[in-house]
Amino acid sequence: MTENDIPLVSFFKHLLDPAIILGLLYLIIVIQNEMFTGNYLALMIIAFFISSFIYEQIDLYRTLHRGKNLAFVADIFIGWAIVVVLLTLIGQSTGLRYELSDRVIWTWFALAPFVLLLSRLTAYRLAFNIGKDREVRTAVIVGSNDPGQNILRRLTSRANASLDMRGFFDDHVDSIQAHPRPYLGMIADVGAYVRAQKIKTIFICLPMSA
Repeated sequence: MTENDIPLVSFFKHLLDPAIILGLLYLIIVIQNEMFTGNYLALMIIAFFISSFIYEQIDLYRTLHRGKNLAFVADIFIGWAIVVVLLTLIGQSTGLRYELSDRVIWTWFALAPFVLLLSRLTAYRLAFNIGKDREVRTAVIVGSNDPGQNILRRLTSRANASLDMRGFFDDHVDSIQAHPRPYLGMIADVGAYVRAQKIKTIFICLPMSA
């Protein structure tokens, strides 16, 4: 499951993340009694596009959903560090840096990743709570060949809480022994099992000649 699979998290990534970054800059300007000038507006526009692009490349939701909390935090801070470097280079080359308050800019640079971290955790928590209310779909895989194994690996790596994978059906019992999911029976047994257990999803991974 990627961030784009969850509308709330996708909304944060595409719009609210840059908006939070710019909103924080504006708040700092107001708190420090600085005048909001066209130079700050130019900085906001540049920062919006750069931060949108950088965080578009980072799938933070998947990192957090896999339980890699440190990697999640590192992605946010590294992403912001790249934004800071690019903004600094642009500011130096265009002379924009000298038209802005150092105190405002450095305060913004220091606070932004922490604000982003808090907003992302909030978005994830909301998305997780919404996802808990979804129906859990039961599923089986027919065929323990490479496609069947790939499906199992992908579903396991995504930690998909809305899908309950019950196991495999295959006529070749020996080929299924290594799988962590149970062997449910022969292919001829699929229909009876699906009806009895009210299985919602069937992944058919059989060759055309089967």
